[in-house]
Amino acid sequence: MKDLKLNTNHGPLNQKHLFAIDRTISKAMEEYTRVMALRVDLRLPADPHIPLNLDDGLVSRFIESLQAQIDADLIRKAKEGKHVHPCHLRYVSKREFNDGETRMHYHFFLLFNNDAYTFLGKFVDDAGNLASKIAKAWCSALGLEYPTYKALTHFPEKPIYRLVSKEGKQSASYRQLIYRASYLAKERTTVKRVGERNFSTSQK
Repeated sequence: MKDLKLNTNHGPLNQKHLFAIDRTISKAMEEYTRVMALRVDLRLPADPHIPLNLDDGLVSRFIESLQAQIDADLIRKAKEGKHVHPCHLRYVSKREFNDGETRMHYHFFLLFNNDAYTFLGKFVDDAGNLASKIAKAWCSALGLEYPTYKALTHFPEKPIYRLVSKEGKQSASYRQLIYRASYLAKERTTVKRVGERNFSTSQK
């Protein structure tokens, strides 16, 4: 990591988190010849009176819901006679508060097999594309109705990075990705609560 440019514009970075980010991306590159990395922000409703499922395991519920949709999509395509590629979802997650806010939000990088999912798709109701799957998974994790609360899922500008695994970590695309992903390792605005993790990654 010492030879890579990192985003330190928001203060110091957690070195353990940087290592975990690099490790997660490396695992995806080891498994697939091409990887799509997707940046997404997941928020909570502004109205504090809306009942939410914020029990421990919110991130896990989101990832499990999204993986289940991916698996079902691939099974359906295979039954239709289409050639499908496996897609084991990996992620990096950071939970934080903005200054002055009382509700948390999450920053994610999601890693997909680029041969299975190449495009995000238009963010419209029941489109069945990847963008809709992500929004549905977040609503499911919170216990909210989709598409009523789909706006809680936000895709920032230029959210997609594509890696060709054989090009390794010296490629321009990897360097651009690690720079942007390093934002998730920042110490500032981290939520500090006993028993709750602010930063997490997939383990496999």
